[in-house]
Amino acid sequence: MVDVLDCLKKYGQRLDLEIARETGVPLQTVRERLAALAATGAIITCSLTRFEKGKRIDAWTLQVANAETRAVSERLLGLKVDQITTDDPEGLVMLLTGA
Repeated sequence: MVDVLDCLKKYGQRLDLEIARETGVPLQTVRERLAALAATGAIITCSLTRFEKGKRIDAWTLQVANAETRAVSERLLGLKVDQITTDDPEGLVMLLTGA
């Protein structure tokens, strides 16, 4: 069984569901391990839930645009998340549109 931190080191940014699938670790266990790693400062998690006019807004940050984050981006768009932020907006647009 691959360790959660080893998975992140190997593949970079991942959703908890992806880590569970790639490591064979149950989703709840992955979430617990991620929380423990974040508490020690070993990783930084990037998700945000906020409210605007009583409506829940979920936001996700993708630091880079590459083949790995493309799948994440497409999944988030498919889930109709409210907001995706990135440090590479031009790269993300090119990645998703092929432009």
